[in-house]
Order: sequence, then structure tokens, then C-alpha cells
Amino acid sequence: MIISFWRGIFLIAVMVASDAEIKCLEKRITQTDRSVHSGVLFVEGRFCQKDILLVRSGIGPRKARSAARQVVKRYSPSVIISIGAAGALDPRMKTGECVLVVETIQVSKDMQNAGKKMICDESVSNPVFDELQGTSFKISKGRCLTVSRFVHSRKEKKDLFLKYRGQMVDMESAALAETFSVAKNVFVNLRIISDPADADTADMETFHAVRKKGKRQLWFYFLKNPKELFHGWCLKREMHRVSLRMVEVLEVLLKSDRFSRGGSL
Repeated sequence: MIISFWRGIFLIAVMVASDAEIKCLEKRITQTDRSVHSGVLFVEGRFCQKDILLVRSGIGPRKARSAARQVVKRYSPSVIISIGAAGALDPRMKTGECVLVVETIQVSKDMQNAGKKMICDESVSNPVFDELQGTSFKISKGRCLTVSRFVHSRKEKKDLFLKYRGQMVDMESAALAETFSVAKNVFVNLRIISDPADADTADMETFHAVRKKGKRQLWFYFLKNPKELFHGWCLKREMHRVSLRMVEVLEVLLKSDRFSRGGSL
């Protein structure tokens, strides 16, 4: 039954979370329409000679779920590709590595309990994995944990890895997988590793809270925490690399016959 979905693809929806992730991809699309609904950005156009709907959901499970519901309600995509950054939990994962998500787990707010688990359909995920093998970038399969806040410390990453054995962590995958599964959409989830498991990264939760108080407070924060300025710069650099890698991955997939009208598995 899944094969019939892949044949005759006419609209491909690409879901991303943030401005940093969408940046490079949006520049490559020949846009025909651009609109914002309830905070969700929708960009319609052409990419790799395919009709594409690019969606920026916003960060976090609540925004991801809302955006996914809007996609289901407003459009009828033949396949939905979620792609974006994830932090490594498995020490073997390297920055820039592309990971095909085969299982998502929603983790509780206190990160002590696992919620709903979603298993990806192998008849969809395996052909995507095969298509990405042999490229210039590393591709692997993994389990993704979805949490409700940014994980920045190496200790938290280690604790999550030991408890749940997930390869990576993000804030959107579980909500997207659940919503599209209920709607019976063909769904592919790809993550690009933005920060390693064995190192602290920028404390984005604190950064955004301080930034709301004004630029002066932000500079005081960096003066008191110079490491955070360095971590922030590193994360910004890696997010740019993630955005570039996302374009590479999508170019490989969209140029494939499997994503063409009449293509088959």
C-alpha cells in the first residue's frame, strides 16, 4: 500500500523548525507563494524541478504539532520530509552526520519517563536510506528522543543516552511523527547532528530568557559567562553547516526517481 503513495508524487512537504535551519534551503527555492498562518511559515515553489512546500514550524513540540496539523488541513502532500538539527547523545555520532530516524520517543518534562514511542515504516524509510548511502556525507539510522527544552550540558546528554539509548535529541520529532501517523501521511524524518555528545553547547534556554530583558543584560550575561559566548558562536557556525547539509540531503532525495511522478520503490 505504501508503494502506491510513492508513485505519482506531486507535492513534497519539507518541515523545518527554525530560521537558522531554513536559511540556505529557502534561498534555493524558486518561490511562487509565501505566507504565514498562526506563526507558521509556508513557502511554495520549485526545488530540483519538484513542487515543494517548505514549512517552518517554530521550535518545540507544541509548535511542531500545530504546524503539522496545519499541513494536513491546508495541503495534501504526497510525502512529508522532516529535516533539521539534533544534538548527539551517542558519543559515536559526529557533527554533520545525517541520521534517518527509525524510532522516536517522547520524554517527559523532567526527563525521567518515556512517553509514546513511534516506529517508522520500513517500507518508507529503507528506500530513503538506500538512496542516501554512497553520498559524500555519512548516513546512519538511529533513535531520536524528543524533549520540551534545549539540552546543552554533556552531563544531561550522557544521562539521556544511558537511560534511553537514543542516538540524538531534538524538540520536534515525536510530535511530528505522531501527528502524521494519525493522518496516515507518508513521513520521513532526517536529523543532522549539530553538536557532539561529549561537549557542552550553548545554553539557549538561558540565552533567550536574558535576551528578552534587552541587549545590555545580554552583554552582562556574556561578560559573566564568557564560555557561553564561545559556545553560542560555535553553535551558530554548526547550525549554518546543518543548513547547508540539509540542502545536500534534499538534493539527493529530490533528484531520485523515487520522488518523481511515476517513480517506484
